[in-house]
Amino acid sequence: MRLGNHDGRLGHTPLMIGLIASAGILGRIIPHAPNATPMAALGLIAGSLIGGRAAIAIPLAILAITDLAIGTYSPVVMIAVYACMIVPGLLGMTLLKHSRNPLRIAACAAASSALFFVVTNFAVWSAGGWYADNFAGLMACYAAALPFARNMLAGDLVWSATMFAGLALMENRSAIAKTVVAEA
Repeated sequence: MRLGNHDGRLGHTPLMIGLIASAGILGRIIPHAPNATPMAALGLIAGSLIGGRAAIAIPLAILAITDLAIGTYSPVVMIAVYACMIVPGLLGMTLLKHSRNPLRIAACAAASSALFFVVTNFAVWSAGGWYADNFAGLMACYAAALPFARNMLAGDLVWSATMFAGLALMENRSAIAKTVVAEA
């Protein structure tokens, strides 16, 4: 099953870029479970719709803007977070650009969550100060992060499903409207 009639036209409109940016900003500043934000979903959808540098720049700009509003954190961890948020855009460009089926979307969202968990928690551990500087400390860091990983996976799956379903509805409405106009 393919979600929507993707022909690339909706993705390049200022409206779509504005919707993506608004969802990202609101999703980070409104109260939510820790790590259950729309950021990976936004990267996936931006990669699928817009592609190119914008698919990477939009999520990174949203992170930067909202980090300034909510507060920053360890530079090592911030670099890891920002690096991980590039991946959903790349996945969207490569794996979802031409085939946006639910299973593929869910796999990309889950892969984004898993990568984020591994990389950012390694960064937390390597930044030092919270966990022992050995393998046991690293494992303790990953164990402590499991509730956040659960929230992120659930958030990434729900946000991705919601956003791609909304996109499919918009694309289908657009296709129907174009058909009606063409037949008139």
